[in-house]
Amino acid sequence: MSKANASTSDRQQQTTQTAASEQVFTFWQAAAIVPSTLLGAGVLTLPRELALATDSNSFLPMLVGGAFFLFVVWMITKLGQLFSGLTIVVYTQKLLTFAGNQRIGRVLAFPVLAVVGIWWLLSVAAALRIFGEAQRSVVFPDTPLWFIVGTMLFVSALVAANRAEVIARLNEFLLPIIVIPLVLIVILALDNAEWTNLLPLVNMSWGEFWRGVLQSFFAYQGVSVIAVFMASYQQPEKAVRSHFTGIGIMIVVYIMVTMTTMAAFPHKELERLMWPTLELVKLTQIPGLIFERLESGFLAIWVVAVFTTLANLLTAAVHLFSEYSGIKQEQRVWIMLPLALLVFVVALWPQDVYQAFQFAKKVQMAGFVLAIAIPPLLLILAWLRRMGRDREKESR
Repeated sequence: MSKANASTSDRQQQTTQTAASEQVFTFWQAAAIVPSTLLGAGVLTLPRELALATDSNSFLPMLVGGAFFLFVVWMITKLGQLFSGLTIVVYTQKLLTFAGNQRIGRVLAFPVLAVVGIWWLLSVAAALRIFGEAQRSVVFPDTPLWFIVGTMLFVSALVAANRAEVIARLNEFLLPIIVIPLVLIVILALDNAEWTNLLPLVNMSWGEFWRGVLQSFFAYQGVSVIAVFMASYQQPEKAVRSHFTGIGIMIVVYIMVTMTTMAAFPHKELERLMWPTLELVKLTQIPGLIFERLESGFLAIWVVAVFTTLANLLTAAVHLFSEYSGIKQEQRVWIMLPLALLVFVVALWPQDVYQAFQFAKKVQMAGFVLAIAIPPLLLILAWLRRMGRDREKESR
């Protein structure tokens, strides 16, 4: 039994050393992975969800939610810097190891890592289902939902078992393709804005305001994948700056999208729109009528955005379960296949679009609980252990 455990530990250390030696993420690639993960299926429904939460057309909760999420990102980043070259799989086991018994750390870390990995998979399933519902209601009304979901999942799964270098280059290449056209479309949509729809800016109770902050916090979820990818950063000491740059891009994009959409539609109408951002694009025209159906180009960009979200989340989940199990890079496809099948089944589980939205909200709430529980816990343990080591050195 001890030999088997030793063998597993050796394989895990080899995997960890391989991951740590692949310092492939540059500063800008580390910054790109944040908005590439966050900007996905939710951008179509964000203005409506925020309007329902606040019972107004105020975008101010989005700013507060973004500022709060910066603190969460800072905690995850500090953990990655304290354990440079290691993923959440390894440093969680180190932090939960007591009396030098690594087996205890491995056992105690299992529920923490399992919850994080399962949440990533559920997030993939929820985003896939929302993607499928949007495509079927707007573009492919006669196409089976399972085919739309399965096709996007297949493409995302092709990326999930690849090395960190592939993920880094993919996010760096696709981010400008997503953000630049999206910003241009929103700027063109300003012609449809009726700015009086935003007034008054603070016409809400404190309860509605904090519900709006919580809803905006949901829009920033998914950035926890950096707990895996930071092990491959070339400059982990600059990770806070790169991650804050990525979050800053997202805050600007989200504010532009929500503010313009809320200004284009009265509050009561906005609450009834299933895909308000898409409805805004339909109202938008390019001068000279170069493109008569701008929503077609927008949906193409949105498909790329959803793809990067799914690919990053699925890659992080595959890496987490593979590293904990001691599976080498070349064999990760055997972890990816059952996980992808599980995601496919869960994505199709809701019976209709209403249940799909309810499922997505439950996943978002679970992500909020994990975000305020796991990073602070691990960071406190890391500081306590450092203080303990410092005291031992002083006593000597």
